[in-house]
Amino acid sequence: MNRLTVQTAAIHDDSATGLDVAILFAKHRIRTTLVCEDAPTAERLESIAKRAMAGDVDASGLLSCVTDNAASLSQTDLALSARNRGDFALSLPMLSPTDIPIQFHPPLSACPLIELDPEGLSNASREGLERWFSDLGKAVCFGNSTPEFSGQALLDAYQWAADILLTYHSTPWEIDEAMEDGGWGQGACLRQDQEGLEKAYHRRRSRQGDPRVCQVAAVDRAVKEGRLGRQIGWGWYRY
Repeated sequence: MNRLTVQTAAIHDDSATGLDVAILFAKHRIRTTLVCEDAPTAERLESIAKRAMAGDVDASGLLSCVTDNAASLSQTDLALSARNRGDFALSLPMLSPTDIPIQFHPPLSACPLIELDPEGLSNASREGLERWFSDLGKAVCFGNSTPEFSGQALLDAYQWAADILLTYHSTPWEIDEAMEDGGWGQGACLRQDQEGLEKAYHRRRSRQGDPRVCQVAAVDRAVKEGRLGRQIGWGWYRY
């Protein structure tokens, strides 16, 4: 197939991950609309994005945060919609199927790998997606997302272990420091902040009854209070 051309994108996820994807697209000269739940969130995320792209005036002008869901969908080349389990549905009108499960692993600046479910895609479409994401500095790993992507399952296993340590009164910064000393690029608690605490919360709630998963009252309370991580400036850490 011909090389994919994406000039406009809409992202329906106002978590830290959605914001990072929007910034990534804007830095690669894709006019991007980030759809937010409400006006205060849109204003806050636009401020964060401008700071992140302060040295790139052209990119800063290509990203807008809005609350108008319908307007953002009109004639975009690409759309990303968040799903509760933490991944996205990627829609490209020039490809079939139109809703392709895809997983970005935060922080995007440090993780060049994304996972994508190739079910139903032709070989030409797969090659086109690989080339397009390569232009964004990302390598594509194709795998089955049912019931979840392999990378997410591995990260969740470390997250559940960190949750157990939290219940034994370890602090988030102690856990993160130990993981980074052990070779991880980012600790489990900081990763939750980058991704959005609500993503791990939904995955944890969906695993009730799983003996490996520890329900952490402190995280549940934080999510219910709206302390969702970097996208609002307060989660395990303040920003």
